[in-house]
Amino acid sequence: MLMGNLVSSAGRGAGAAFDIASLDWDGLWLPSYAGSPWVGAASAGASSGRNLSEATNAPSVVGALNGYNFARADGTNDLLKTATNATDFATSTNFSGASLCELNSCSTNDSNPAFNDVLFSTTGAVRYLLHFRNASGTVTARLAIDDGALKEVTVGVSLLTWMLLQWRGNGTNIEIRVNGGAWQSATGGTISGLGFTISFANLIAFTEIDAFSLMLSKQYFDDATFDNILEWHRTESGLAL
Repeated sequence: MLMGNLVSSAGRGAGAAFDIASLDWDGLWLPSYAGSPWVGAASAGASSGRNLSEATNAPSVVGALNGYNFARADGTNDLLKTATNATDFATSTNFSGASLCELNSCSTNDSNPAFNDVLFSTTGAVRYLLHFRNASGTVTARLAIDDGALKEVTVGVSLLTWMLLQWRGNGTNIEIRVNGGAWQSATGGTISGLGFTISFANLIAFTEIDAFSLMLSKQYFDDATFDNILEWHRTESGLAL
């Protein structure tokens, strides 16, 4: 399922102008994935040692993308979870995130995000998540928060294609984009409760998805920072995102 245009790339740290660990990450899961736990990498934030784990049904180790292994969730029972609550990864108003991923299938299309395929989500209740819907072949990625009412912003995506999803919120707006595309924006708000752990590839449904990286921060990153995150992923993955 390794689709996407390849470009030449040096390995991590070799010729890369930007150090992803220089940012204030609260959750930072990088290649190469080696199974559970997906160890939280060190950064300028609190990400070091904040692992994603699953004792029984962890995503498979698949390789390689530009020499790195990545996680493959099978859409049947694979997932990973944090040990601590979402308050460690977002504030009620501010957050940023990114993931280089490939959605391998999607058949969910429910107005309630809890019943859709997710990249990640707060467990137990819909509070902060990125989910996918497939409406008669039109697939969208949707950043959603709950501030007493569901707030959501949408961007079109493709199945079976590596894509860098980037998202952020600042209490006023929530935004999402794919690769270097335009930011899609909607009215945000204050997340009503973050007292739940974070789950990768599962809320109610299980998601069939590959993940090269997953990054979460309590900070609201500006455009220039997200452009650096994009360039880092281009270098590391060898993809022309």
